[in-house]
Amino acid sequence: MITEDRPGLRERKKQRTHDDLQRVALQLFTERGYHDVTIEEIAAEVDVSPRTFYRYFSSKEDVVLGSVPEMVAATSAALAARPRTETVMGSIRAVTLDLVSEFASDVEANRIRTGIIAASPELQQRSAERQPIMEAVLVPFVAERLGMDPEQDLAPQVIVSCTVAVTRAAIERWTAHGSDRGLAETIDEALALVDAGLHSITPADPRP
Repeated sequence: MITEDRPGLRERKKQRTHDDLQRVALQLFTERGYHDVTIEEIAAEVDVSPRTFYRYFSSKEDVVLGSVPEMVAATSAALAARPRTETVMGSIRAVTLDLVSEFASDVEANRIRTGIIAASPELQQRSAERQPIMEAVLVPFVAERLGMDPEQDLAPQVIVSCTVAVTRAAIERWTAHGSDRGLAETIDEALALVDAGLHSITPADPRP
């Protein structure tokens, strides 16, 4: 029985350390600014080594923006699992809602996080640099579902660019003005506007 309990205890300790590092980092970023806080200071506040910090986060920006590999893997897997009977935007909205709810379930922490991004030109730049990475995941999915060539047809890139843009707009509005609703619901409202404008785009004829 003791042997069976150990892995569970180990995982709980790891999760606690992860959460403590993130909580302390967000607090320090809010108080002093993202640029003026070091990884060494974050680790010291949690009474762990910088090496331990890197076991949980590959960089300081990952504490705020999240891990790119994790988001790419989660998005790719979630899109692949959606039923083919769904519309393209129906799948994107469902996946986005699920992922945002999972990765940003703590409303207050997420509001703090988005506030830190808004106050940091460095993080805004890093966030913008991640946009093409997510587009590279979405464009092939949209093209395949519409029976289009992502290299030749413009529609998949336009749809994805609109999707990414309105998602960013929803996050910025939610951060600046607040809402009784969660971030996921605000983003879904924005995606619904894109969805409403896509009804004139029909799947291409199957290519030979």
